[in-house]
Amino acid sequence: MEALPPPPPALLPGQPVARGTWGSELPSFPCTVRAVTLPGPDGRGGKASFLVREEFVGRFRHEHPDCRGARLLAIGSRRVHSKEAARLVTVQPPSGAIVNGARKRGSERFENEQVRLTDAGQQQLSDCTRLNLIVWALDFRCGGIDTYVNQSDSPIKLFASASQSAKQVGAVAPDSTVLALETKTISTSGTSETWIRVRGGWAVANALSATGCQRQCGGFCACTTTCTRQVKARHGCDVRLQFDRTLPLVDRGLVRVTLIGQHRYDGAMWAPLPLEERAMTVAVKQQVLAATARKETAKMTQLALNLTAEQKPGVSFDSRGACLDRAEVPKQCAPHSRPRECL
Repeated sequence: MEALPPPPPALLPGQPVARGTWGSELPSFPCTVRAVTLPGPDGRGGKASFLVREEFVGRFRHEHPDCRGARLLAIGSRRVHSKEAARLVTVQPPSGAIVNGARKRGSERFENEQVRLTDAGQQQLSDCTRLNLIVWALDFRCGGIDTYVNQSDSPIKLFASASQSAKQVGAVAPDSTVLALETKTISTSGTSETWIRVRGGWAVANALSATGCQRQCGGFCACTTTCTRQVKARHGCDVRLQFDRTLPLVDRGLVRVTLIGQHRYDGAMWAPLPLEERAMTVAVKQQVLAATARKETAKMTQLALNLTAEQKPGVSFDSRGACLDRAEVPKQCAPHSRPRECL
């Protein structure tokens, strides 16, 4: 199980985030607190915004403890008036980025896109007009994760099927985090028992602690019995991550990053995805694309990614020096393939 960072100190507007606040040597880039909104009596409504330079902002999503190991889904830039923004700024992919042209919907987006003022944008800035207009944005939401932790002192048995009489095929070690891939409720003789399927077998859900995201119906890792899945159009975790820029921020080369909500509101521990269940970061995907273009073998690509991971703070390795985090080093990557084939 990945070591969880200590509770963060109080965020003070205008103060830099000290290295080590988000975990071992994290953040690895300069980051300043811009504003903080405290949550209401029910614990909801809290948010914090940060200012990060354009060249570093791509690291935020992979280093902040509420983002690292979460299932963040891009939801685009609906907060931007596209026609007006196109008149005031130009947007280009990051320097050296390989853009995937095979996407079925829209163009590929990056947090660290190069945004520059046009002559019209410079004029607006000089006239001190429309200074709060958002001219660029990229938003994410947490799709929710169903993680469980064995908080007992003994291993929890894994079975070949959702039955106590099935063959035992493994165990969940103490303090280990697992991801529920499927949930099944078995009813017998007037009683019911909930089982979860994880990598390696089936386990009784009640034997583990549900440490994943809180759903909007109030359930943790599973809906409440009264849930009708009609709580908002987006039935899932409450966390949102917003990247945006105004004309003054573009002029200074800064990006405003706002983190809204929490993964759970009961005060209990939230456990991120296990290292072996995480998807590649954007930076790793770019390295894989570049290696594919050079026609490097899958083994060469993995070795190069492992060496790169060794230079990053907070990355876990096994006793043989192999990176455990699949966000940094995919388990396998077929040579001369698209990055989506990297597992």
